[in-house]
Parts: sequence; C-alpha cells; structure tokens
Amino acid sequence: MKKAALAYVLGGPDDHHVLTVYNHKYGAFGMPGGKVEDGEDPQMACVRELREETAACAFYASPIHESPTYVVSANGEREHWCHVFEVEITDTWWTSPRGVEPNQLVGWCTREFLCTQPHEEAALWFRRFFSDLDAR
Repeated sequence: MKKAALAYVLGGPDDHHVLTVYNHKYGAFGMPGGKVEDGEDPQMACVRELREETAACAFYASPIHESPTYVVSANGEREHWCHVFEVEITDTWWTSPRGVEPNQLVGWCTREFLCTQPHEEAALWFRRFFSDLDAR
C-alpha cells in the first residue's frame, strides 16, 4: 500500500477551524497533503506537500494519526496508508489562506462541515479521524 501524509493545521477565525484544500479529482475537501515519494519519510512529505499546496511553511510537524485514506481505487481497495501530522505554521500566512495553483480552493473549514460534506467517504474518514483525535 502506498503512503500519504496530511497536515492537520488549526486556525482561522477562532483557531478551531481546519486548514483544507478542495481536491477536484475526488470532489472532496481534505487536509493539505499527498503521496510520500520514494526515499522520503512521511513527516518530510507532509511539510513538502503543505508548502506545495498552500505556500505555508511548517514550524513543526508531530505525528497524531494513521489510518487508510478515503481514496478508493477502481478495484475498491484503499489506495494509501495515511500519516497525519499536527502542524504549526511559521508565518502570518494563516490569516488569509491561499492556494498555489490557479482555481485551487484553500480555506478554513469547521469539523462539522468536514464530517458532513457531500463526499460520503471523505466525511466518514473525517468522523473517524476526529473521534480518534478526541479519544487521545
């Protein structure tokens, strides 16, 4: 199974929103992140992907969760094992999130929104993620 790394960044209007990127390919909101490249560890991939997708620089990235991702392949199997890192960003970027690519939606979402978004698999993944996070 391939590895993926995600950045869990809290902030926004009340420091309780989650930084998200809309993935047009899957039609879902998710945390910044992506594939762990050959020879790369998940923490480094998390920091790299955060920078590539949002231009934000990570101050630290601490592992907080692992699980299969919501992305399902054509044969119905989970495509990636997901490593999630709690990330603090270094600059004032967080007050006005922006995407790096044209038409990329980047912003702050509430937990409630992520758990009830129209993409059912993504919403289920977020419900499990937040439940595990709250149980820690």
